[in-house]
Amino acid sequence: ITDFTGGVIAIFAMHTFGRKTMLVFGHAMMGIMELGAGAFFQAALPVPMYICLNGFILSFSLTSGPVTWLYISECTVDTATGLVVLGLYTSCMQQVLSMEFLMGSKNFGLSGTFYLFGFENFLCVIFLILFVKETRGHTDAEKKMLYVSEATQAKYGKQVSSDPAKVVPAEK
Repeated sequence: ITDFTGGVIAIFAMHTFGRKTMLVFGHAMMGIMELGAGAFFQAALPVPMYICLNGFILSFSLTSGPVTWLYISECTVDTATGLVVLGLYTSCMQQVLSMEFLMGSKNFGLSGTFYLFGFENFLCVIFLILFVKETRGHTDAEKKMLYVSEATQAKYGKQVSSDPAKVVPAEK
């Protein structure tokens, strides 16, 4: 129910807020919820721990879950590149999280694992602030060029339309 609710709300939120804003907010909330879950687990308070875990699920469903997929499809130049990036992202995250959870819970205990995940989400917030560009307010063509270097744009021309036939030629 929590996951479904977050997904439905995300549909409307993605039209209201910028992608970067949603990702930063989502990772911050996920970090807070995981730190809370760890603290409540350590204090043997199951009800607040479950509330924090549901808050984490809701935060993920509202932000990182759908926004990551949308952001990558908006910023990649072609479908093949987008699919490769998505495939790498999902498979790497699945491997990292499953291995980290197994090793973390064995070495740090369950509360320590939640603390570790919470800390990692705050590292993600820093990464998002420093390196991820906002797509809100850009045309589709501008979104595709966000991560294309200026040298490449100068060499091949800036695309000013989503129509590949309408490419501004490079200046000589």
